Amino acid sequence: MLVTSITNIFESIINEDQKNFTGFVENPKELLKEENLVRLDQSIKGVFCFLAFHPRHDQALFDYVCSPIFSSDTGSHVLALFTIEESAITPQVMGKNLANSWISVEESNYPAYEIVGQLFPSDQPPPLPGVLIVHRLSEPTEPVYVPLNRDMKGDVLASFMRSLFLYVDEGYRTSIKESVALAPRLGAILARENISYMRISPLSFSEWLFKSISFVKKHGGDIVTGIKLLGGLSSKKEKDKS
Repeated sequence: MLVTSITNIFESIINEDQKNFTGFVENPKELLKEENLVRLDQSIKGVFCFLAFHPRHDQALFDYVCSPIFSSDTGSHVLALFTIEESAITPQVMGKNLANSWISVEESNYPAYEIVGQLFPSDQPPPLPGVLIVHRLSEPTEPVYVPLNRDMKGDVLASFMRSLFLYVDEGYRTSIKESVALAPRLGAILARENISYMRISPLSFSEWLFKSISFVKKHGGDIVTGIKLLGGLSSKKEKDKS
């Protein structure tokens, strides 16, 4: 699977009719411009899922993300995001080589863990690893966080992640159909399936994402997604409300 910086994905959407636009790559603050956020929300037909994992302590999850089945498991309405340890402005082949720089970093200082931890009170850190699930960039949104069990390995882990992405897809489609927020609909589905989750107070996901991109880049890494997802999640022809 090829992965690319999320800034590349955003820029390709904004650049559709603006020649030579390079704002996100040169200055990620362009992401916070209202007109850009609205356009991204109109174009991206799906939900952001940020996977917070450590390649050594959460090796089973890292192996799953590197596997050929990961990109197909995420489906057509999930934009899966995660960190790698080098820049992906030039697309990279996802593999264990992208964990060489940070693999020895302690959990408390691992960038993916740190940026998720910022969403929780300092005296109530989130269980890790986990998946942060959010819809919309242009307005405050209520994230849903699903902790992952480190004891899950191999096929068991893959089966759980595949099911989780299907539930996220179901929650997204239901929220769009009923014109309601994602969090309560997804929460009801996760409760139905007996999956532990946490709802976080509404926040500006675009601001969190911008700060996270900057933080990860300062450490020499990037926040990336699979390139194939762009075609499935971004479409001017699609009529549903993002």
